[in-house]
Order: sequence, then structure tokens, then C-alpha cells
Amino acid sequence: VGNAGILIVGERVALANAVLNLSSGSITLGDRTILSHGVMLVTGRHDFLDGKRASLPPERDDGSWGGGTIEVPAFGYDITIGEGVWVGVGAIVLGGVVVGSHCIIAAGAVVTKNFPDHSVIAGIPARRIGDTRDRRPKQPTHP
Repeated sequence: VGNAGILIVGERVALANAVLNLSSGSITLGDRTILSHGVMLVTGRHDFLDGKRASLPPERDDGSWGGGTIEVPAFGYDITIGEGVWVGVGAIVLGGVVVGSHCIIAAGAVVTKNFPDHSVIAGIPARRIGDTRDRRPKQPTHP
């Protein structure tokens, strides 16, 4: 969605029914990052003036359904996601955010700020709840 930004996708990136909005910035996805089903990366913004959407007064209405250039900034809200990141089902990452490499973003999280490498990120708004270097694979049990 959108045509203002640039999409940069690394090697072996998985995009499973993800929504990528480039209206107000670019999106960069590092190598071997996984976006699970229903993930949204949203750079798009709508500016407000005097408490109203910027395009609502008749003198600023350009006829577009989304507010046009008077309302939607074309740049400044880039999203960067590092390498080896796993983004869980239904997570949302908003524009202006940098997520470091080797992170986990939990299902349903809403990411509104930057996080360093190796973060386990969860919640609304998202916060750092752990470190991926502390995680160990579970051994399978057989009956």
C-alpha cells in the first residue's frame, strides 16, 4: 500500500499475508526475517491541524479519499527490522521504528518505539520482556 516509500527485502524473508504500508516512509527487512500471518508494518500517518484531519477544511481538500499530500506526509516514518527477526501473528509495527536483529515480536504486539538486538518484545504498547540469548530450545518429548 502506498507509493512514497521504498521496500527493501533481504534474503530468505518470509511474508505471510503481511500488510506493508509505504505511504509515509520506507520499509527495510533484514535477511531471514519472518513476518507471520496478518502482520502489519504501517508507515502511513495522517496529520491533524487545529484538532481536525488536515484535509477536512474545504480550502485544503484536494479531493482524495485519504487526505492527499496536505495530510499524509510522504517521508519521515521509516521502519527498519533487522536480520533474523520473528514477528508473530497479528503484530503491528508503526512508522518511525527500528527493531534490532535477532528479536522476537510476540503475536498481537503493537510496536511504537525502537528496540535493541536480541529483544523479546510483547504487549500493547510493546515493551521489552526478555532477551533471545536467554532462550533455549525445548527438548521434544516422545510418549
